[in-house]
Amino acid sequence: PLLLTTPAALMQALPSPQAWAQFRLELQAGDTYPPQTLCHWLVEHGYTYREVVELPGEFTRRGGIVDIYPLTAAAPVRLEWFGDELETLRYFDPESQRSRETVSRVEIVGALTRFGAAGMQGVMESSLLAWLPTNARVVLVETAEVDEQARHFWERASDWRGLMAPRELMKRLQTFRP
Repeated sequence: PLLLTTPAALMQALPSPQAWAQFRLELQAGDTYPPQTLCHWLVEHGYTYREVVELPGEFTRRGGIVDIYPLTAAAPVRLEWFGDELETLRYFDPESQRSRETVSRVEIVGALTRFGAAGMQGVMESSLLAWLPTNARVVLVETAEVDEQARHFWERASDWRGLMAPRELMKRLQTFRP
């Protein structure tokens, strides 16, 4: 895999891989995960209850059925339970509400930005560099220009909270193999 990015993207705060794990939930058919527990998790992680699910970040519950529009999905998913056992997962069309394809698992990611500054303490303290594998190679094309772009982004920022300083960025980039 190849990742092509900008200094500005590398300077911005992201959750660490460890923090990110706290904001995601993976469900699959056969799991014992009560629907009320899922609904509590969704509310705690920034999802909004609606009568009908139409947009990312929304969910609804009707008995043993929970519809969720995950923030990272192209379509909402309908989860059906038999008691506390998750029986089926199907994507559905948000306009017609008709089921489409059955899937074996779904990943639901919490809405990090909906927590506000207080809820984000200790979460957004990493960068894209933390997500790279340990054997990643970093190639800088025009190193002086990369440094200049980083400095220019830093100078234009109205708030430096959560941003990595240009000097720190260049220092961290040098820890990777060319």
